Amino acid sequence: MRFSIYGLPQFPISATEVFLRLHLLVFLTQVIKLSGEAAGIIVSLSLIVSSFFDPLIGQFSDRIKKRTGAVKPFIIFSLISLCCFLSLLFIPSWSPADKYTLFFLVLGYQVSYSSFLIPYLAIAKELIQKEEDIVTLYAWRYFFGSLGALIGVSLPFLKNFFDGHGFLPMGVAMILLIMAIAPASLSRIKEDSPRLEEENLERGLFKNLWGLLKNHIFLGYYLTFTILSIGLGINQTLAVYYYKFGLNLNESEVNILLAVYMLIFCGSIPFWVNFAKKQGKKRSLSIGLSVMCLVTLIYPFLPARNFIALYALIGFAGIFTGIVALIDSYLSNVIDYHTFKKSEKQANLIFGVWRISDKLSRALGIYIAGLILDMTINANNPVFNIKQAFGYGVFTFLFMATLIFLFQKYSDHHHDKVIRILKKKNPNLLYKASELET
Repeated sequence: MRFSIYGLPQFPISATEVFLRLHLLVFLTQVIKLSGEAAGIIVSLSLIVSSFFDPLIGQFSDRIKKRTGAVKPFIIFSLISLCCFLSLLFIPSWSPADKYTLFFLVLGYQVSYSSFLIPYLAIAKELIQKEEDIVTLYAWRYFFGSLGALIGVSLPFLKNFFDGHGFLPMGVAMILLIMAIAPASLSRIKEDSPRLEEENLERGLFKNLWGLLKNHIFLGYYLTFTILSIGLGINQTLAVYYYKFGLNLNESEVNILLAVYMLIFCGSIPFWVNFAKKQGKKRSLSIGLSVMCLVTLIYPFLPARNFIALYALIGFAGIFTGIVALIDSYLSNVIDYHTFKKSEKQANLIFGVWRISDKLSRALGIYIAGLILDMTINANNPVFNIKQAFGYGVFTFLFMATLIFLFQKYSDHHHDKVIRILKKKNPNLLYKASELET
């Protein structure tokens, strides 16, 4: 029960994030009447610019944690800021002439989202009683996040009940979801980290970043995650085009298909949690990524409107895509290794740097997906069809990411050794568990 409370704030946040990923460009182009180029620049540039704030947010929240012993007020303040930017974005009436204002509103949302997510991810290290619990904790976050994604996909149905109000009902719904669920869930988390004296506070940002970049274990996993995120970004962006133009499905059939996929994805998470506890995170991720990589090779050969084959593939893909629920928990192992090497806790900073990869790889994935569309659906004489480009394009990035991860030498056995050394020589560097209030 206490682990599920941690994951609950991700429900409204994922609903909001998925809705914006799917419909922000639509809002900017069809409602505000910006050109496709201007809308693309606003979204992509906001991701790129906000990524430079992420290490600063991580460093700042680390300092708050060490000075005050609590980072939860900062997380809740970030949620309030996020809701303010959402309300300013969707409630007023904007025109194409307001594109600079719109850019700063989208940028403000991105920075607020990072200000919530970075310390929220890092605080999980303090809520576990034993190391394997981190898998369960992050799995609950992915589970509620997936349920939130289903809500985010469904939010446009509000147009049927509030005709003529544009995106206003969706904007209000997102704000109400966030403020009704997230703060109440976060209030159940109790922080008890001791304050540190001024002389014990960490070094400057650039020294900490340099120390992190010299960590070859972190760099290897960072590169894996970056390339994997590009591939998944291409997959998410082109999936609807693949189903519509490659398999000749209509919109309602695509929506049902995506809903079934999300349900299977959610259902697979407990399997991967139990599998990782028995077999270890490294082996589980190696198997899951390898099979997920091979599944993408089937997409170019799937017959159009063959629903038996399609749903069989969706079921298989949903199960093995659930492996992404272990990505953050393996990063937790890497954080422990970095703590061991540097003799200092820097979880918030590491998650801040992690967010840079998430945002830049997402922006790059969208850009590559656009190039693929120009070479397939939008081309007069396409060299490839969308089925080939979708399957082989995603496979290329997933294969590279899997290959890099397989050569990663930091196993669960190495992590257990690091924890034993920390317990023996410097137990204060271990992330002590705080109880969720009941």
